[in-house]
Amino acid sequence: MIQHQEITERVKSLILKNHVSDYYVWKNAEIPNASFSMMINNKAKWKLEFLVDIAELFNESFVWLVFGDDDHIEKKILYEIQNLKEENTLLKEELKNYRAVKDFIVKSSIAKESSKKEK
Repeated sequence: MIQHQEITERVKSLILKNHVSDYYVWKNAEIPNASFSMMINNKAKWKLEFLVDIAELFNESFVWLVFGDDDHIEKKILYEIQNLKEENTLLKEELKNYRAVKDFIVKSSIAKESSKKEK
């Protein structure tokens, strides 16, 4: 769930860290002044398109701006990658088994055909 007050704190931290004014942000991110003022003062919810613009303005991660610490998301992605690698390994094994069964069936049917012709 998006915590708008926490987003406000992250936006304010970017303003302080970069030594810029609110004016700089809303002007360069092309956010209407009244909208920015309402959001920065927690009187309105942050609009995602404005957060995208702010993230781009400061060359910051949109995920960080909206959710905070990227670390848990990175860990989740790494976990999913590991699961996909394991699944890939299992699928390769299944494919290998499938090919072995297919080869057996083909060889068996060829052998049956050969024995029928010999009779």
